[in-house]
Order: sequence, then C-alpha cells, then structure tokens
Amino acid sequence: ANGEAKQIFATGEPITLEIKYCAKRSIEDFSFGFSVLNSANINCADRISGQTMKYIDGCGTLKFSADELNLIHGAYFLSVSARPNDKNKPHYDRIEKCCPFEIVPSEKTSQLRGIAYVAGDWTHIVD
Repeated sequence: ANGEAKQIFATGEPITLEIKYCAKRSIEDFSFGFSVLNSANINCADRISGQTMKYIDGCGTLKFSADELNLIHGAYFLSVSARPNDKNKPHYDRIEKCCPFEIVPSEKTSQLRGIAYVAGDWTHIVD
C-alpha cells in the first residue's frame, strides 16, 4: 500500500514485486524470475524477466508490476531466482519460499474455489 511492503492482498488487487540484487562481479545474459507456490506446494505461477537483462554490475532493483493479482484466497509463498539464460547452467542464486503472503477474498471472489480467478463477463444469447 502506497509503496510499503505488505503480506496481505485481496484477489484482483494490483501488485508490484521488487527484487533487490547485488552482483559481486559483472554478469551478462541472464534472467531474474519468481515463482508463486500455494500452501500445498503447487506452483501457481512463474514469471521470468527474459532477454531484457543483458548486463549488470553492482547493485540495483528490478520491479515486476501486475494490474491484478488473480489468485484465490489462501496462503502462498514467493521464490525468486537469478539464473543464466542458458538453462543447462546452474542458477546464480535461488531463494525458495522467501516471502510468505496471504490472499483474502474480495467481494466478487469470496465463493470461488481453485487457485486462480479468471476475470471476464458472461453474455446470454437467445437463439
């Protein structure tokens, strides 16, 4: 809320994730990423920065923003990683379940079940 860290979100709420990093040496051709796991350890979402990161040297912050966090109410964990784009090479760093957070139901999702809320509208067409 207002740029402050928090751990409780409502379904459909906008979210910004900040990954702060410090590279002890120059690194080229790599990606940052994150995974969202629920309390049953099921991977609900992955997002990788892709080819946007060509070079870093030193410290910085990478931000990921989403207009809507479409997870259904429950307990979740965030894992983050920095890895080479060559998937055959090991991660530079990976922190599993580093940030627990909770999704509380919004008015429109309080009766839903599952992992994700699929936004959309129904239309009835009479033949």
